[in-house]
Amino acid sequence: MLKDIQDSEDTSDSSISSVITKLQSECDAMHLQISGGKKQLEETQKELAMSLYQIDAAKRVVARLLAERDTAIKTLQELKSSDIGREIAIPKQTLRSSLNEEASSLITEKYSGLSKSRKEKKIPEWAKQKDRKYEYQYISKFTGDPSYGYRISALALSTDGEIIGSGRKNGNISLFQKDKKEPIINLEGHSMKINDVSFVKNMNSLISGSDDQTIRMWKNLEDEEGSQSILFEKVHESAIVSAQTHPVSTLAISASKDGTWVVYDIDAAGQPRAISSVSSTAQSSSSSSLTFSGRIPFERANIHPDGILLGTANANGHISIWDLKAGTLVADFDAIGDKLNKSPCTTLIFSENGFNIASVIGGQLRVWDLRHSKSGVYTPLTYDTLNFTPSDISILRSAAYDNSGYYIAACSSTATYTISTKTWDIRATIPSPDDVPQELVVQYEDGSGLLVAKKDGSIDLHKKITDLE
Repeated sequence: MLKDIQDSEDTSDSSISSVITKLQSECDAMHLQISGGKKQLEETQKELAMSLYQIDAAKRVVARLLAERDTAIKTLQELKSSDIGREIAIPKQTLRSSLNEEASSLITEKYSGLSKSRKEKKIPEWAKQKDRKYEYQYISKFTGDPSYGYRISALALSTDGEIIGSGRKNGNISLFQKDKKEPIINLEGHSMKINDVSFVKNMNSLISGSDDQTIRMWKNLEDEEGSQSILFEKVHESAIVSAQTHPVSTLAISASKDGTWVVYDIDAAGQPRAISSVSSTAQSSSSSSLTFSGRIPFERANIHPDGILLGTANANGHISIWDLKAGTLVADFDAIGDKLNKSPCTTLIFSENGFNIASVIGGQLRVWDLRHSKSGVYTPLTYDTLNFTPSDISILRSAAYDNSGYYIAACSSTATYTISTKTWDIRATIPSPDDVPQELVVQYEDGSGLLVAKKDGSIDLHKKITDLE
């Protein structure tokens, strides 16, 4: 019995020892697992801390990028509205009076091509009928932003007739599409009255001249990021009276009250620059009050359709014809005589065939045939020698030829008249649709319509609709 009890105690001790050993092994395994968990937790905490740091850094980067984006958007909006930062200034250069060989060759080549095409040009059927009368219908009025509602001082049509350019007396320029009453583009840069605007053929550009003594070329007019202004600095010393593109589309010309005219190379592929400058010479009979540093101020200028001549209306009452390539004077004649008492010239234009030059001086329309003179004296046709009288027309303000050269439109403050250049009689009288005085007129090249600028800054469109037999 005693032996059985002893064997039972030995078995019990062995069982307890194995249990303790097992428990200790499990405890050690648990310690190892906990230690491994702690290490994993520490690694996870480190990774989490790194991720939080990276997220925080990313947030700071995103915040900085958003701030830069907002600043860029604001800057772009300012550039679109003020054109600041999109202006290229062309410094003053020393210029010679004659053109360089490259520009002269371009003018000669263009002259040959235009002369040939003019000889092949057919006379329109409507122009052959001497007694035909016309009616015009008032179509619409272009108005624009009230802040741009200053009086219009310059008016031009693009070569395709789709865009209307209007220069304002406050220095702004508004562009209209012919089928929209509101402006599609407003250009700011000049600080004083715009005296001339002209579209550059095939270059989506416009040039302008102002009383602020500067010439600007506006490029990329249809660019969504805004147009670019090229400023020609200190080319002239007084107000710019004319800024026009040449039939050679890479050339342009300006004339100024400082008595000089300048030719520019405006080639978009190269660096725009002035390439020649010609000065007028004050005649001994001219009053000193009419001179600018010994030069006769220009009041208007116009390029001959063939591109070889330039006409200028001068403050001494003369019209001068210049050779563009040589920079020399070809003809000079008294444009006003004693009657008009040295009144300023408001219009100077060549006919489409280049045979005639017309002016509006002192409210009178005068036309000269440049093919005929006696000892250099040209006899003008004035409205009292045409087939109408002063009772038919109040003081004229502006005139414009159509592309056929068979009609010239002239506007007074109350009406616009189309006049036959063959019979010199009025073919149509177009009254103003309201009481606002008229100031400028431009014809569509095909003679299908007229644009008339008004004193309130608006523009009236009249379309030819009826032939009256």
